[in-house]
Amino acid sequence: MIRTALCSLVALALTLPAWAEPVTFDFKDPKNVNGVAFVMDSDLEPIVGTVGGVAGTVSYDPADPASLSGHVSVDLNQVSFVNPGMTKALKGAKWLGLDGAQAATMHFDSSELKHANDADEPIVTVTGRMVLGAVEVPMTVDVSVVHHAEGAKERGGAKSGDLLVLRSMFQLDRVALGINPAAPADKIGPKILVMVPVVGYSQ
Repeated sequence: MIRTALCSLVALALTLPAWAEPVTFDFKDPKNVNGVAFVMDSDLEPIVGTVGGVAGTVSYDPADPASLSGHVSVDLNQVSFVNPGMTKALKGAKWLGLDGAQAATMHFDSSELKHANDADEPIVTVTGRMVLGAVEVPMTVDVSVVHHAEGAKERGGAKSGDLLVLRSMFQLDRVALGINPAAPADKIGPKILVMVPVVGYSQ
């Protein structure tokens, strides 16, 4: 009887998910590929830009997609437009004032599963905050989450470990964030469309 019970426990252990608790993923990309794209659309002058310096840590349990929590940030010193003059102006005191705000950070305060039709790429609704310097704006965004077990070696950048890929698209309110609210909306759109495809490595 004891042998049977032990065999049953071993069998149960083998059938349990490999992830018993959330794993922490680091989004400071060792390959320096991570980046965020954004568009400031307007009637007269749509502007496209990118920003690098992605960092932050996110906790995630592949067996429980709604466990997503943490934060991801970008380094605004690495913001760039096609036009170098616009890049310089954006970093100046009238716009981002980088002496007072070096990073823009999205905090994932709480999450809930929105779609699980594709178990390999669940959609999670994240409620959190966008923080830019002293300004903090509440936000709710949808994030697609893809977990690649032992994917680090295949991507490169680490000899072993898992990968977590986060993808999202959302709008920011330039005026609410205090980014030159007085700028003419016909040339500098008040809404910023942000596209986020970033990869984190398990720690």
